[in-house]
Order: sequence, then C-alpha cells, then structure tokens
Amino acid sequence: MAKSTSNAVKDFKTGFNWEVERHTPMTMNKAGIYLPEDDYVALKRSDNGNTLHLTNATYTETKNSTFVEYAHKLSEASGYALEGFAEFREGEKVLAYLKATDDMVHKHLGLASENYLVFGNSHNGTTPVFVGSVNFLPRCHNVWGRIMQGLKVRHTKHQVFRIEMFIDLVKGFKDEKEKEALQLKKLSEIEIDHTILDAIANRLLNIDEKILKGELLPSSTGRRKADLMESFTKETSDLGMNLFGAFNGVTHFTTHKKFSTDAYGNILGGNQKITDDAFKICNEYATLLA
Repeated sequence: MAKSTSNAVKDFKTGFNWEVERHTPMTMNKAGIYLPEDDYVALKRSDNGNTLHLTNATYTETKNSTFVEYAHKLSEASGYALEGFAEFREGEKVLAYLKATDDMVHKHLGLASENYLVFGNSHNGTTPVFVGSVNFLPRCHNVWGRIMQGLKVRHTKHQVFRIEMFIDLVKGFKDEKEKEALQLKKLSEIEIDHTILDAIANRLLNIDEKILKGELLPSSTGRRKADLMESFTKETSDLGMNLFGAFNGVTHFTTHKKFSTDAYGNILGGNQKITDDAFKICNEYATLLA
C-alpha cells in the first residue's frame, strides 16, 4: 500500500495479480556445487520472484486465490460487504476488508463509527490465518485496528475452511466488538488529569525506560511526544478529560501525525502496537482509578 498523508485513507484493491509459489532452495557445498535442500521450501511471489518465507517443506501455505475465495464466503456468511483487499510489506501479509453492519461504539458510547471485519493471512510465517477489526470514527477520522485473539487458523495440511467456521468467526467478531465497546465505555467514565496523560505518553514512547537507563533523549522523541500531547489536548477537549479521550488521543496521533505505510486501520505494524499498548495501558489505569 502506498504511503499516504493520512492513515485513515482507504486504498483497497479488487484482488491480487500474483500468487505465492513453492520453490526448493539451493545451497552450495564445499566443492562449489549447488544442491537442493529438499527438507525446506522457499515461498516466493509469482510476479517478481521475491522470497516471502523460508520454512520446512511440511508447511502448508494458503494461496491468494484460496484466500480470496474464503473472503467471499466470509462475506456471504456474515452479510458484511467485501470492500476490497490490501497487501502489507510487499505481500508478506494479505488482508480482506468487510464492512460490518454492527456499530457497537455507537450502541454503547453514542459515537457513530464504521466497523470493518478484517480477514488476514501471512506468507512469512509470522501469523496464521486470522480475523481482526478496524474502527473508524467519522467525527475525527481516527482509525485503529486489532487482531482478535482466538480467531486464528494455523497453516497445516489439515486446515479445513468450512462455512460453519466462517459463521463462528463472525460470531467471535461480534462478541469481541461488544466487549471492546464496553471497555471503551468504562474508559469514558474514568476521569484523569494531565499527570496521567504525561505518564501514558512516557510509557508509549519508552521515555521512562530511557531516563532510567541514563540515556539522552533524541530530539525526534521530543517532537513525537509534543505531537502526542497535542493529540491528547484535542481529543480530551472533545470527549472529556477521561481515559477514553486519552485513548482517542493516541488513535489521533497514529492516524494523523505518525504517518506510515501500515495497512488501513493500523491493524499491522508499528502504529498497531502503539494503539494496542495504549488500549492496555488505559485499561490498567481504569482498574487502578475505578
């Protein structure tokens, strides 16, 4: 996905013009002769030959064509519209975005949001086939995503994708979104002050850890913190001086200030880690301050 001026910009594809292919890697022996490594397999892109993954030969990959077929089945099972596909890090991960009809954020917090069920697969062995979610808030164009724990299927020769599995994935998605919305509602009820905002920023940017180690903070860290604090000010002014406002400050920062080549919704990559860490930190404070 091309770099954009905002991580809230959609850039969906209609499909994939390449496939993942299996190749036997070759290694050179002491005599300078190349021999096949039959116990291993190299997964490569069919269009440019780039290697995506080197793994053992028993690994069972999920082809892009199969992934697209699964995405359409998931759309049929859920009733969600399949809006398109995206690639992450030159095809190491592929994603399908399905626009959901369930707005749990509006139900529990009164804020209109667009929700996407994200169906994903990795070709680099880092994750199994997975389901995640993306939230988009029209009021501020903030967007954040999460991979959902438990909604994963491993790459094995026994992987079987039945329609019942897709229905279970949809049920799991709805349950997770309800749980997340209730957590966000709880955050909206916990009042905070600027000391908490400063502490959250320091943890997210690893400033406390650097200071404890006696490290000098680079100027780039100072600029990032200033940007994050500016996002905190904007969102807490709109949503109240509470932990929900703080979390939205982080999503504003990752959406509008920390631009990147992350996939839409910041569901993968560095921005996803920041928002995921922020969600955990805010919930920790919710427990401490309740």
